[in-house]
Amino acid sequence: MLFNLNETVSEPITITLTGQTSATTVTETTYDKAIYDLSGSPTEPRRTLRNQHLGSTDNHQPWRPNTPLSLTLTPWSMNVLIIN
Repeated sequence: MLFNLNETVSEPITITLTGQTSATTVTETTYDKAIYDLSGSPTEPRRTLRNQHLGSTDNHQPWRPNTPLSLTLTPWSMNVLIIN
């Protein structure tokens, strides 16, 4: 699980795992400020989808074991990586 606690700036990161030989895919699940801002209460007119919960986004990408994985964490985000 990875967090970007910066409210306004994306953070590039690189992850390196060693000893992993069978994984071929990385799934990144993200919930961030942009998703949060689209849902909310009727008292906040800047939000476009009032009182609707929007779920996280998923990103699937191929991955070669023992090679660095480069990601960019969006502002104020929670990110879960599943390597399989």
